[in-house]
Amino acid sequence: EGNSLTGRGYSSADLERFGESLQQVCTPVPTLLPPNGSLALAGGDRWRLVPFDVGVVGAVGYAHDLVRTESLRRQLLVGRGGALEVLDEGTLDSVERNVALGGLLGLALDGDGWELSATSLLNRVTDDETKTWLGRDGDANTDIRVTRLRWVERMLLSERVAGAHELPVLNSELEWRYAYSLASRMEPDERETRYDRDPTSGVYLLSDRPEGNQRLFSELVDHNHDAAVQWKVPLTFSDDLKLATRSGVGVVVKSRAVDTRRFKLMHKGARTGDAALRAKPAEEVFAPDNIAPDGFQLAETTRKTDNYGGESLVGSAFVAADLELPARLTLTGGARVELAHVAVNTFELFNAAATPSVATFDTVDALPSLGLSWGFVEDMQLRAAGSLTVARPEMRELSPAIYTDVTGGRSRFGNPELQPTSIAH
Repeated sequence: EGNSLTGRGYSSADLERFGESLQQVCTPVPTLLPPNGSLALAGGDRWRLVPFDVGVVGAVGYAHDLVRTESLRRQLLVGRGGALEVLDEGTLDSVERNVALGGLLGLALDGDGWELSATSLLNRVTDDETKTWLGRDGDANTDIRVTRLRWVERMLLSERVAGAHELPVLNSELEWRYAYSLASRMEPDERETRYDRDPTSGVYLLSDRPEGNQRLFSELVDHNHDAAVQWKVPLTFSDDLKLATRSGVGVVVKSRAVDTRRFKLMHKGARTGDAALRAKPAEEVFAPDNIAPDGFQLAETTRKTDNYGGESLVGSAFVAADLELPARLTLTGGARVELAHVAVNTFELFNAAATPSVATFDTVDALPSLGLSWGFVEDMQLRAAGSLTVARPEMRELSPAIYTDVTGGRSRFGNPELQPTSIAH
């Protein structure tokens, strides 16, 4: 509907209709798994067309992979006296199906003193995942059974053009490139159901806890632009003294948008207290007859931190040189300056007046490097090098958006206060 189900004036009949429209397939069904397999085709050729050569390459691939794992997992904490205590313990039965389909098409033109190329890449990956967790929840002090059905579609589209041109000035070469990529991730209906073991009867009943049953719809879209140009100048002073210099500039611009909605069929009416009903499979518990004012009612549980958008811009300039010296010594060095702007805005989807969580930083980093290699014998070298690099937090790490793991219900989230890290090595 484009609006929150909470506080938007929807009637009980509307909420009942919305709840009944959800597909209620929540329980895994045992089945025979097909064998894994893959198929790949590739080909290309090169032709001489005056005044340049033309090369074409293409490839397509398909892979289907199924994996089932059964594992015992424990989460420990430090208890009284410093002794380790088991907080959560249980078995995880997981079946993951991965289907990948991709293709590549490349075109290259090679002329007298110049080269041009263009590459298109499309890769699509689908994950179909079923997980069942059976074990102890230490926080709730009860045995639980959690089932998650998850379907995730990921796509990467990349377009790249590049060129290299010989210049008469100093016998140099100019190289340039531009690439655009679109990455998306869609999770159209994650379904999670939880049953808690009743201590009196020993029967597992559909949980009425906040994490008892969840429906999640999420979409992520990334746009990335990457452009750079560099100039290469070779200088020869003698057979034993040569210098190759490189200098250039570049810019990377990235934007991200995440749209997430969460829903839950709440225990509203007297019918939800019927233990016999709550002991049934989720498909029967959430049958249309039970989604009613005296039963279960659909509610929005989208979190304040579920949705975020971000942008980053990294501009750079560098100079580098390779100096070949007598006695098979090669000295390499250079410096790179990067100006980075990153901003991530985590906001409450249906409350424009709420103050968003904003993570931002602007940095200027000078990143030098120096190395020396000695080819003391044929095909063997000794090398020594040092450099300074920087690691910047990803957008996901800067947003307090919460992700809940299926095992034990642990929540994971980013930190808006993270800052870049300088690394010397």
